[in-house]
Amino acid sequence: MNSHSKNITFYLAVFSLVGIFTASSSPIPLLGIFRDRLSILSSDLAYTAVSYFVGCIVALLFFSRISNSIGRRNSSLIALSLGLLACIILIFTPSFSSLLSARFIQGLGCGIASSSIMSYIIDTVPKGKEQLASFFNICGPAIGFCIGCALSTLSVMVFNIDILFIYSVFSCVHIVILILVFTRCTETINTDYKKIYSTLIPKIEVPKESVKFVITCSFLFITTWSVGGFFQSFIIVVTEEALHLSSASSGIFFILYIVTQTLGGLIIKNFQPRKCFVIMVVLYMFFIAVFFSVASFGSVVLFSLCCMVLGFCTSAAGTACMTLTMEGSKIEQRAGILSTVYLCGYLGAAAPNYIIGTFFPDLDLDRVFVAYTMIIVCSGILSLISFRSALKAKYSS
Repeated sequence: MNSHSKNITFYLAVFSLVGIFTASSSPIPLLGIFRDRLSILSSDLAYTAVSYFVGCIVALLFFSRISNSIGRRNSSLIALSLGLLACIILIFTPSFSSLLSARFIQGLGCGIASSSIMSYIIDTVPKGKEQLASFFNICGPAIGFCIGCALSTLSVMVFNIDILFIYSVFSCVHIVILILVFTRCTETINTDYKKIYSTLIPKIEVPKESVKFVITCSFLFITTWSVGGFFQSFIIVVTEEALHLSSASSGIFFILYIVTQTLGGLIIKNFQPRKCFVIMVVLYMFFIAVFFSVASFGSVVLFSLCCMVLGFCTSAAGTACMTLTMEGSKIEQRAGILSTVYLCGYLGAAAPNYIIGTFFPDLDLDRVFVAYTMIIVCSGILSLISFRSALKAKYSS
């Protein structure tokens, strides 16, 4: 593959990743509208997040290594096609079950993207710019989330655009990206369709030398993605009940959280990752307690500030840890490493939502805040302990 084709493939892979996550985040500010239109309870909204995360988990369990047999490009086309199908379902959304189905399909697409397209990005990153791959793998979804939430929030709050039109536009964007990937992207690995059945068997595949850093990344992703799960399920309730704003305003807080993730990834790539990781995780645990305390008191300004600090620390710690984890990995190992880390992240995001939505549907916000704080602080401490162990193993050898 010549450098020109490689560069085109790299940027189209990034564009695909961002596009898929843009569409997947767009329903979040619209959940208040879906709730009123479908006559469902606020506690039922937790299941929309669970459906999304279950789709991600299924994809990472069964399809995480599929790109090793059918190729990165074909896997990317499958992920984009799933995103397109979900947008078409959301155009109509006649029932709660169709909303859940669309979120599940979006989860499948994002799960495949989390291993296949991210591996594609690593495969084609320009020489000498390897940290760009870590940045886009950590912040690519965040950029997509930001764009999706911003477009949905503006469409509803400013322009009063109907959901049908919003998802018609997203469908057209998916079609354009599909055509570009199909016609312009170059495959980076040798395809072997005979191995497709073996790649569909669930398997945690991590090289021995990366195990300790993968454990660290997994605890970190549980720590940070739990907050992402909270945003997807409860930010509308917090916005309405604690901050006394309209449901559509919830998208603004999610945007603040996501925008600063992009900044954190950009800034941290200029520093030594092992020196920044501990600082970012400690800051994260401190501000998560502040975040939930401020939400209880209903301070919009302080809540917004905490959203930004948490977003910054999320991507800064994630980029640092992912850079160390992927160092020295072989091309055929990358999909397995990424899928394992993201699988843990999605489990961390889905589990609290499912438990609260199923067993404690009437739980008041203050107790929800306490539950999330305990989960996040515990997993954060475990990530620090495992990081120290990983550094010892890496630099002693």
